[in-house]
Amino acid sequence: MKETKLSIFRRFLLRGVLVACVFVSFSALGQSPQPNIVIILADDLSYGDVSCNGCPDYTSPNIDALGANGVWCSSGYVTHPFCSPSRAGLITGRYQQRFGHENQPQNQAELPLQELPLSQMLDSVGYVCGLVGKWHLSGAPNLRPTQRGFDEFFGFLEGSSPYFNASVLRNDTPLIAVRPISNCERNVRRSDTTTSLGGFC
Repeated sequence: MKETKLSIFRRFLLRGVLVACVFVSFSALGQSPQPNIVIILADDLSYGDVSCNGCPDYTSPNIDALGANGVWCSSGYVTHPFCSPSRAGLITGRYQQRFGHENQPQNQAELPLQELPLSQMLDSVGYVCGLVGKWHLSGAPNLRPTQRGFDEFFGFLEGSSPYFNASVLRNDTPLIAVRPISNCERNVRRSDTTTSLGGFC
């Protein structure tokens, strides 16, 4: 049976509408905002050390709120029991044994250049990445966080740091974190007295 001009036109119109719908839906998906990603790696924090997992000793309302308002992964496990290999596994998404990072380094940990960290993967799709705290994946100038995909870094490169007068970096600029001023010291300074604080307040 021969198609009429009207049926040909309807079929053409229907195909055009379907193609337009596909383009509009892909365009809308492309414009939807990317989700924020926050990863907290706390050395020596066990499952029962946060109140959302039943810790009876104290509460952790901010960590609980992150879980309640985000994605809760209840069966996440580290791939190594101590810091540098665990960080290397997390940041690359690969087992540390695959690139020789299965032992705690004696001097300086090095995340090999051939390994692609999460920060570089996210950077390639438009994310801005920041790192606050301990890096412990190399202190070499070409292997620091800002050379491995992070746009901002505030923290220290080594495996440990003193609590007071710590040497920290802001990006690649060394800073000295000065001991915080106590409330007692503020009050003494406000009163303009010359009392020696010593260690007492």
